[in-house]
Amino acid sequence: MIATAKSISYGMAKAEYDENKVINGVKVASETARQNVYGDNCREIVEEMTDVQRIRSPVRNPFLDIVVTLSEEDCEKITAPNQSEWLVKLFMHDLMTEQMGLSEDDYAGMQWIAYQHEHTDNSDSLRHWHILVNRTLLDGKLVSDSWIGKKAAATANKISREYGLTDAAVRSRENREDVFQAACFVLGNMRLYDFNRYLEGLNALGYRTRLALNSKGEVQGYYITAQSGREYKASAVDRRLTIGRLAVLHAGLHKGMKAAAARSPGRAFSMPAPNVPTVNVENMLRVFNADAVISYSTPPPPNDRRRRGKRWEDMSDDEKRLATSGMSM
Repeated sequence: MIATAKSISYGMAKAEYDENKVINGVKVASETARQNVYGDNCREIVEEMTDVQRIRSPVRNPFLDIVVTLSEEDCEKITAPNQSEWLVKLFMHDLMTEQMGLSEDDYAGMQWIAYQHEHTDNSDSLRHWHILVNRTLLDGKLVSDSWIGKKAAATANKISREYGLTDAAVRSRENREDVFQAACFVLGNMRLYDFNRYLEGLNALGYRTRLALNSKGEVQGYYITAQSGREYKASAVDRRLTIGRLAVLHAGLHKGMKAAAARSPGRAFSMPAPNVPTVNVENMLRVFNADAVISYSTPPPPNDRRRRGKRWEDMSDDEKRLATSGMSM
């Protein structure tokens, strides 16, 4: 289980997204749990929260946006609606009382609502919850948003350890290793480096990519989605995957394969493929117009073992006849 959190200003827009999420024409959202809100729809609920916020002076980001995501393995353990409700309530209680420092009474005066999404745009098996929280408590106190992202992640890690769910730190490391191996596999099968072809190869291999643009529309970086469905900024996976360093990594990978082949004559060396279906590798090779993955090898050394026995000119006629029949002298 992993969790992210941040403070936001756009509570209404976020609530409408959470309540009405549609993927491929099918609504995937449903309410999981709520506390201290009573409206029949997201608009009424946000209006309730906004009324409470008027108790105190306005703040820049009056809402918390929290997302809790299960791994594919965890989804098999949390199946019933009451299990989802229990997990969300446990997460919210532990986050607010243990990480944020609220008392039990303060937490009892907090407003929040959670919606379950059955899957994501990138994966049809990752169940997750969007939780919209009012930072203003019913008595007018304001909940701090300091380090809220790290505190949400810490809460997810704690619950994962206690209840046998996938540890977020372990899964994140596995995801980054998976993405880096896929990127190296694509680069290792490019004769000449080209960033656009590299992105095409990743997409064909099954790893979705997305460019990061600045306000002027200029490319500042890119994102890669792991097989688990979690999206990572390339620089967060490995600094060598930044746009400015990819060409160097490409050259280094090919140099490494050539060096390995030189050290072990007679063996072929290529980049190891990530754990993806064979058809994905075939799709990537089609993008590169290749029949097989690139491999490097050097011929085995010649057999320089000297024959033991007499030289031809030192043999008698009988010995020569035996030698030509296959016997050694």
